[in-house]
Parts: sequence; structure tokens; C-alpha cells
Amino acid sequence: MAELQSIDKANELLRKMSGDIKALPMPMGLSDFKAVINDKYTYVDKTLFVEEVLNSSANVILITRPRRWGKTLGMSMLRYFLSLEVDSKGKEVENNPNRSLFDNFEIAKTDKINEQGKHPVIFLTLKDINGNSYKEIENNLMQKMSEVFWEFIYLHDAFKKNTFIANEADIDQFDRIRRRLADKSDITGSIKLLSRLLSNYHGKAPFVLIDEYDVPLNNSYNTVYYDDTLSLMKGFLGAGIKDNEYMKRGVVTGVFKIAKSGLWTGMNNSSDYSILSREYAQYFGFTENEVEALLCQANIGDETIKSSVKEWYNGYNIGGVTMYNPWSIINFFSRLQVAPYWINTESAVAGEGRLSTEVMITEQVHDEINLLIANFGKETLKITINPEVVFVTINQEADSLWGLLLFGGYLSVEKFTYDSMGRVVAQAKIPNKEVLSIYNNSISLWVKKKLLIDQKKFDALGESFSLEDIDCVRTTINETLELYENRIAEESESIFHGLIQSLCLLKGEKHRLASESRSGLGRIDSIFYPVVGKSNTIIIHEYKIIKDFKDEAQLKTVLSDAIWQIYEKIYMDVPLLNNKYFDGGCSGVELRAIVILCNPVTGRKFTCEIMTRNHSIGEMKEIAKAFQSRPKDRVRIGILKSEVDAEVEKYMKIYM
Repeated sequence: MAELQSIDKANELLRKMSGDIKALPMPMGLSDFKAVINDKYTYVDKTLFVEEVLNSSANVILITRPRRWGKTLGMSMLRYFLSLEVDSKGKEVENNPNRSLFDNFEIAKTDKINEQGKHPVIFLTLKDINGNSYKEIENNLMQKMSEVFWEFIYLHDAFKKNTFIANEADIDQFDRIRRRLADKSDITGSIKLLSRLLSNYHGKAPFVLIDEYDVPLNNSYNTVYYDDTLSLMKGFLGAGIKDNEYMKRGVVTGVFKIAKSGLWTGMNNSSDYSILSREYAQYFGFTENEVEALLCQANIGDETIKSSVKEWYNGYNIGGVTMYNPWSIINFFSRLQVAPYWINTESAVAGEGRLSTEVMITEQVHDEINLLIANFGKETLKITINPEVVFVTINQEADSLWGLLLFGGYLSVEKFTYDSMGRVVAQAKIPNKEVLSIYNNSISLWVKKKLLIDQKKFDALGESFSLEDIDCVRTTINETLELYENRIAEESESIFHGLIQSLCLLKGEKHRLASESRSGLGRIDSIFYPVVGKSNTIIIHEYKIIKDFKDEAQLKTVLSDAIWQIYEKIYMDVPLLNNKYFDGGCSGVELRAIVILCNPVTGRKFTCEIMTRNHSIGEMKEIAKAFQSRPKDRVRIGILKSEVDAEVEKYMKIYM
């Protein structure tokens, strides 16, 4: 495919330039800010994130970004900036040792540098809180809070030495948590307890930083213990950040804002910032200027390589800021090779499911996924998105599925508005070639699952496929039907529509599937526009299925009706009005009726028949005018195959 050819060319250039360019020491897989700076890894300055957090009026800030987008490193940086240090006796250290970490960064040029090391901070990441049972999740959360409490052992010691006055019950609970002897109620109140003790000890309320808050819920979705996990997290986060009067400010990160969970209901003065928000946009991911600076550091000036990096990793519109995928960029500069990196880190998003193997292959969005692939780099697709992920409706509602794909990093949106139900109505696209490869794989998987075939058989299917070659199309469809076996009798026309469309999309390189779903007086099944320089023919498909085949006369009638429908419904209206599709040399239109036969009398289980009609662009324009001019109540049904051309000619004479 073309995208793989561009990779090969860029990588060949990188190999030839190996003596002149240099790999950068990128913090691949590192999320501890202090280690990144002290070990002299390349760090793209995101420290002004601190300034925006300190200037915020929100009590709780929720920031959602896709996986591997630098959330944990950003939170770690925020922690090292804010956090005060104490000595072995629990006394605050005046010259904070972490101050030097920020000397060479933008935050040091602002007055906020005076806030460095001045605040107690509770920091925890929930990215490892998962398990195969509720008890395992609860135990892992207990272990995490035990580690956090041990960081503040000086509170316990000061109480025992009578240098810190605290409620004895609070200290007993502190002890149970750090010794991993806590029960669910202890864990639920653990952040609030620690906030209260820190606030009383230091005389100032702590910042609470919670990274990857939604991992426990994402991993337990669609399991028998999801409700128990949800109950645990509602109590834990509710007491910890929603009802915590001892907290100065909370900053929470995750992939999704999970709706209908009760986690965010009734939270006062909270703000959430998703990839649709301008605020904090530049602090997660890399901007175009930042990537350009990295290219300069690596001595990479070749435009072919730079273009390939952009095509593969750029294209995310985050609140109006164009961003690169940070994980892929880090890997590229570490290895000096253009390759699909982010796709290989995909983890479970909803229970055991993955977006590329579960959400992308669901029937609710299959046709739209095909269109996104077909229109990559050319057009956007209008979709409706639920801005808050609702796990309970993932398998039923398309807007929930689109929400998963958007906030999971598999879509980018351009212009968007909100409808009366608060849903996002957006023009969406696949952001780059790396993500496009994920979509292509998902469509291949959908076809393989439908046909119950492995990769080898899929590769062999339509190996020399050409959409323009009608015999090749017929053969490939028949091969598909043979693989599909007797299930054909139970399926609807839309399944075959999807299968044929997917095969044409994946196997054909001379045409692209169009985004129009309606044209003239009806809905087009499939319309394929030629790729400039590779073809000059527009192809329109109308699909029909005969579940109880009787005789050849019936077949002729259905084929003729399907062809006639294209004329009568004026499906040719869009391609003819859309001059941009044939300005590059398109000269003809081919109309196809593709009929699937079940249990034909020929003795075969099933097969397909195809009727075609070919017209020049000029002829098609004249035919369209004739059908547009005819009386609205003029309906013609059941025309025999031999009569179609005569009927069209008659319309031309009457209405032109």
C-alpha cells in the first residue's frame, strides 16, 4: 500500500544518512520527571503546565488524553514542582533539592517559581490497579495507598513523639492503611484522612494529584465485578476529591470521563478538559514547533523524512492546536525509524476489549469506519459523539462508540458544535497513517470474523482484485460467498453490502469509497470515485439479495429493478454535480446491480450475478436531467433486463 511505500523510502534515507544524523536520548517508557532530568534525557519543556494549574480557579481539574500521551510524566513534573520536602524529623527543608530540576525551563522565568516546593502533595497513579476479581483490585488499591502513606510516616512519628496533635482514631487508621490491614471503609476515606493530617501538620492544604483514575473501571468493564469496582471508586474518589474540604486543589488525569458512574456528579467547582478543550492543549503531546526543534537536534533536514514523520504521527486537533502523538515521536527519535509504534502499545480499554478489535468492528459503525478509511487525507465525516463515555451503552449506541474512538486517540475532529442533547456533532477524520493502519487492520479483522478465515486465506481472497474488472469482482464475491457458507440465508442485505464494500476498500487501489450516503431521491449503497491517474471511471453499486431463488425470470427482474433504481432515484446526481471528482480526467460512469442468490436451482449453495450499464459523463448528465424532469408520480417497477435500455431511451425522448 502507498503508506508502506512512503515508510520504506523514508527509512532508506535514514539508513543512508546514519553517519550525519543522531538518535536522541528520549525518555522512552520513563514517567519520573526527576529521573528524566537527572539522567539527562531529552525533555520537551512542558513546565508552564504548572502555571496554568496554579492560576486555575477550579477546585478539581480533570484532564483526559489517550494512552501514552505523557499524562503520568506531566503529573510527576507537577508533583516535583509543588511538593515540599521534609527531613528525617519531619521538618520542612528550606532549600528544596528539587528546585534545580526547573532551572533551565520556562517556569523558572515566571513568578510561579516562588511556589516551588511550598506545598504538601498527595500523588498516586492508578495505572496498575487492575485484577481478575474485585478482591484483587481492592487489594491492589490498598497496596498503592500503603505506599503513599509510608511516604508520610513522619506524621505518625510526630504524633508518637507528642510533637503533632492529631485524633488518635486518625492515627490508628493511618497505621492500618500503611500496614495493609485496612478494610474498604479505610481505603475509601484514605485520601481525605491524609489530607486532613497534612493540612493540620503543615498548616496548609495539600494538592491531590491522581493519575490514570479510570484504569480500574476500564479494566473491569463487562465483568461480574464491575459494579463492585464502581462502588469502590465512587467512594474512594468521592471522599478523596469531591467531598474533601482539606484539599487545596485536585488534578486528575485519565483517558475518559466516565458518565453515569456517579464519580463526577455533584462535584462543586470542577472542570474537565478533554481533547476538545483549548486549555492545557499543548502540555500533552508534541506541537509542530516542538517536533521541528527535535528534528533540528537530530540533524534531520531532509523533507522526505520530515514529511513521512508528519504523515505518520501528526494530525491530532487538540482544542485547535495541531499535535503529534508523543509516544510515536519519542520512539522515532530514539530509533531513527518510521514505524507504527503507538499501535503496538494498545491495551484493554473496556474490560478485555480493545478499540481496534472490538469497537471498530461493531455493526453500528462499520459503514462509517469504511468511509473514514476511504476518505483519509481528503474529507471529514460528520458524526455525533457522546462527550462522556457511557460504558453501559457501548454496544448499543453509536455515539458512545464514537466517544471511545475520539477520546481514545483513534479520531481527530475539526469543527464541532453541540446539539440539544449535549452531544458533540463533529467533522471527524483519521489523524494520521499510523492510526489508519489500525483501521485497516480492524476492517480486515471484521471480514475475517464474518468469513471465519485466517490471515492467509484473507490475503489470498481477491489477491489480484481490480474493482474495474467485472469478472474479477464477480469471482471475488463468489469466493466470499463460498466462505460464508449457509449463514447467508440468515443475513440481511446490509451484511453483504458491508462485506463487498470492505473487500473493495481493502483490495482495490484505483478507487476510493465516497462519503455521500444520499443522492437524488434515495440512498446509495456504494459509490467509488477514481483515484486521479489510476482510473477514469466512477462506479455505483446497488445491492440486492434473493433469499428464495425461483427461476431466471425472477433474477432478470431483480437485476433490472436494481439498475432501474439507480436511474429512477437519480443516484448519479452527486457524482455529476461534484465536478471535483472528474476534473482529473474521469470520463465515464459504470452502474452495477449486484444480486446475491440463496439456494439457486443451479445446485450451488449461493452465488452472485451482476448487471452493468456504462455511460460517458455527457450521457449520464443528459440521463440525470431526463429523470429529474419526469413527473414525480412516475414509477416503473419490474422492468425486464431487455427493456431497461429502451425505457431509459424513452425517458430521454419524453422529458428532454
